[in-house]
Amino acid sequence: MNVVKSMVATSQGQVLVRRAGRGERHVVLLQILPFSSRLFDATLPLLAMRGYCATAVDLMGYGGSDRRTAAWLVPDFAANLHEVLEVLTITRCALLGGHFSGLVATHMAITDPERIVRLVLDGVPVWTAETRAKVGAGGIGTQAAWTDDGAAILAQWQAMLAMLRKLNPGLTVNADLAPVMTALFRDWLAASAEPGVARAFAAYDMDAALPNVAQPVLAIAGEHDTQKQSQPRILQLARACRGHMFEGVHPLHDFARPARAADYVDAIAPFLAAA
Repeated sequence: MNVVKSMVATSQGQVLVRRAGRGERHVVLLQILPFSSRLFDATLPLLAMRGYCATAVDLMGYGGSDRRTAAWLVPDFAANLHEVLEVLTITRCALLGGHFSGLVATHMAITDPERIVRLVLDGVPVWTAETRAKVGAGGIGTQAAWTDDGAAILAQWQAMLAMLRKLNPGLTVNADLAPVMTALFRDWLAASAEPGVARAFAAYDMDAALPNVAQPVLAIAGEHDTQKQSQPRILQLARACRGHMFEGVHPLHDFARPARAADYVDAIAPFLAAA
């Protein structure tokens, strides 16, 4: 089953979506930032085969969506996502957010509970007030100055590779991985040029937000996830929450084996089907 890409017009610009499947059983997936929804290319058809209309969204400023003209907070991303779902006439759906896009998914679940019927949080951080203050003050990562010699591009590559190897310790870059690594790096560079999101992450208090989520929640993590330590906190704070831990490398981080998307779908499908 093919994945179809299209652009959705919103008041803030064009948002890229990837879709597979048809019907009224909707599941919407938000990418693992700073990458794009291309990470779900192998996942969407498998969800469609299970009877879902599966939609993956590039949040504004990421992947193929338009650039943001100013720094946004989590409610701004959620408001824009609300517009996207309105245009697509998705009035009822399960919503999945990966890593920091999970904050946006959480806010959507709280502010639009009639639309969002189930919430999947995949490797989503729940930071202490102290950590949020540090992130807000210092940002996330450092940006090398752009110069004629291209050193900044190498610095960005090394930063991306270091993060990917935290998620997938066995990752080896070779010719076979060139297409996927090129695509990931393109997403990474585009995101690095955007107004910073550190303030958005720091300003959003998941400790305070999660008890306000009325929907059932599935908290996913992988053994090598950078934020896996937050899973117990999500299980504690969300009202009706179950957890799933992937042994070894998380399926979406196993870039050399896209067929592992089946493991991902197997983990979330029972939860989605219970809606």
